[in-house]
Amino acid sequence: MATQLRLQKHQVSDLKILCNLEASELDRLIEHLKGLKPSPLHPNDLRKALITVFGAREDVVEALLRQMLSLYALIGQMG
Repeated sequence: MATQLRLQKHQVSDLKILCNLEASELDRLIEHLKGLKPSPLHPNDLRKALITVFGAREDVVEALLRQMLSLYALIGQMG
């Protein structure tokens, strides 16, 4: 059976924010995260890394942080 995701309203809001990002912004974030040693494992460290790339765009930082943590948890649940 296929996995089914049920999104809550705040998740839909986060995804709308993320859909408005430019591909170049996401590429910049990926490159920044790949360059961090050690990789940020604590949410506060990840938040700092996101702020480095997105600065004062708190809505983007928080939306990305929430969705990244949610996906990490989902990956853990699915093995």
